[in-house]
Amino acid sequence: MRIFPLFVGVWGVFFCAAVTAVAEPVGCQGRVLPRSRVVRLASPTDQGVPIVSRLLVEEGDTVELGAVVAVLAAEKPAALLVAHAEKKLEIARVELALTRATVAADACENEVRVVDAKSAVAAVEVTLASARINAARRRLPDGAVREIESAFAVQTAALARLRVDRLAFIAKIDAAVETAKAQAREAGGGSDGRIAAAALAEALAAHETALREIDAREAVVAGELDVLRAKIDAARALNAQFECDPAEIAMLERQVSLAKEAVLAREKAAIAARHLGTARIAAAEAAVAGAVAEVAIAAERLALTRIKSPLCGTVLRVFARVGEAVGGVGVMEIADISRMAVEAEVSVADISRVKNGDGAEIRVPGLAKIVTGKVVRVGRRAVAGALADENPAAFKDLRVIPVEIAVDSAAALGHHTGAQVQVRIGK
Repeated sequence: MRIFPLFVGVWGVFFCAAVTAVAEPVGCQGRVLPRSRVVRLASPTDQGVPIVSRLLVEEGDTVELGAVVAVLAAEKPAALLVAHAEKKLEIARVELALTRATVAADACENEVRVVDAKSAVAAVEVTLASARINAARRRLPDGAVREIESAFAVQTAALARLRVDRLAFIAKIDAAVETAKAQAREAGGGSDGRIAAAALAEALAAHETALREIDAREAVVAGELDVLRAKIDAARALNAQFECDPAEIAMLERQVSLAKEAVLAREKAAIAARHLGTARIAAAEAAVAGAVAEVAIAAERLALTRIKSPLCGTVLRVFARVGEAVGGVGVMEIADISRMAVEAEVSVADISRVKNGDGAEIRVPGLAKIVTGKVVRVGRRAVAGALADENPAAFKDLRVIPVEIAVDSAAALGHHTGAQVQVRIGK
């Protein structure tokens, strides 16, 4: 009976001690930090010796995302390179436009030449076809033409004979008239003279009548001769229209062949010109692409001379001033201090008493008011403690677990970034 109360009493003491241990808060050291990381802005590595030429912000200034905070001395040569590359790009684009216009004009001219050559072929082929058709047509028979020519020859001979007869008849009439005149002169007066005068008058009348008859016959024969001549001319002209020399047809066929060869040559020249034009345009486009790449590279180098803020935040520290070279620490530090936190270093021995959601109190040097917060992250790996403990006898190589505590009032810690604070976790 005595053993059981003793056992209960011993375990009661241990239970009370455990409850008391759990209930006690965990004390540790911590450092005030923005919940987002502190960004240290450095200079590009390909700018040679980076020297700050303009500083656009000071410590404590608020900056927006993408805002230029500092400019390096390499900005001016980089800007000149950009201007040169842009001018080169402009020239390349003008040359590309001119090349395209020239190639298009050459293509149109070559097409016109091909069309002209094809038109020439068509014209010669039409002439050749017409010659062949005319050679195959029916024409006036050669016998009919010969008959007309024979009739013309007969009439010509008749007209010649008629003219000869006319001369002979006129000579006879003239002789008879002269005889009658001589007889009239010899007869003198009386009946013989009258008879001779009457014979002379009759001879003169017969002379006139005969001349008129001969002239009428000659006119008729001459008219018939003119008709025959016209028929012969018409027949010859008609036959000449349909006559075609074989040599002329051969010449036209040769012209057609040469015209077709000219068309083929011009088509080949047009194809070669198109290929050449395509190559010229491709070369001009490649030049434009290269110029665009040069502009992009120059613009990138220019952008590297302008240091921009990667976030919306506050400038915490400035390491390099105007005229100074940027060292290994960079140009400046920027952080978003609108959301602050405390990174506490909890001893490995106490970490089992800390969990997410635990309340915490932070004592900041220089602030009379205690800042409250809540544990939002418990580390999973032990590290060497980096914060100094106020107790001189504390073990200096203590292994600790980092614990992040989100504070309730970020404004209270906005000016204490990096400050060491005292932390009590749990109650």
